[in-house]
Amino acid sequence: MPMRKAVIKKRIVSVGVFVILACFAFFFLFPLIVFILNSVKTRLDIFSIPPIWIFKPTLENYRKLIFERPTYLRHIYNSLVVCGIAVPLAMTVGALAAYGLSKFNFKGKKNLVFWILASRAAPPAAMALPFFVMFRNYFHLYDTTLGLAIAYLTFNLPIVILVLKSFFDEIPLALEDAARIDGCSRLRTLFSIIMPNCLGGLLAIIVVTTIFSWNEFFFALILTGKYARTIPVSAQGLSTPDSGTEWGLLFSISTVAIVPMIVLAICARKYLSRGLSLGGIKE
Repeated sequence: MPMRKAVIKKRIVSVGVFVILACFAFFFLFPLIVFILNSVKTRLDIFSIPPIWIFKPTLENYRKLIFERPTYLRHIYNSLVVCGIAVPLAMTVGALAAYGLSKFNFKGKKNLVFWILASRAAPPAAMALPFFVMFRNYFHLYDTTLGLAIAYLTFNLPIVILVLKSFFDEIPLALEDAARIDGCSRLRTLFSIIMPNCLGGLLAIIVVTTIFSWNEFFFALILTGKYARTIPVSAQGLSTPDSGTEWGLLFSISTVAIVPMIVLAICARKYLSRGLSLGGIKE
């Protein structure tokens, strides 16, 4: 009997935990569900009170987005290009910096690591405005996808460096010494020996930097004009004091912006928890 009571108690606790987690999941997923449903509703259904949950879906909003507003497709393409430049650039520069901080000892190393971490805490306005002046007046990178991708290094690099440094710290020196004895250079050792052994961390940080670059709004608003706008800025432009808010298009383009990142995070979920948990500073 005591054993049976323990089993019943364990099952009750498990059911209670499941119900609590299900409530939290529903709470966080509800806005996403509303976005997706409203993207396939007519304007009349969107503003229906009480809300309509059973309706005939329509793809009219997506048709308008593709055929009547081709500029928004261009903005989606810009987001893809910016991510395609910003993420590999941050990974390359960040991996080299993380390797140096992990494997070499030099004066001021701890202060440098702290400075890298502190730079991530700087407000975006403190970074965006100097970039605006430099890109517009000196480098002629204003309103370009390349300039925006370079600006994204300001918040991608600290994360990449700190997370990869934690993974590189776990690689035993004996493995690196063996590669050096076999004739590998430092650079080849990094890319052929060390990084393949940190595949989980690499995938985690690639996903994180991709999401940050895809969703970033403030830099994209300040550093782009007509030609290099990205999805977040494009969606914001659908609500203006003069023409009002085009709710159908707003929900559809927001769905296009949100769903790919959710799918990416789900596909890499087993790497994310370990990668982010090892992002602290280890000395």
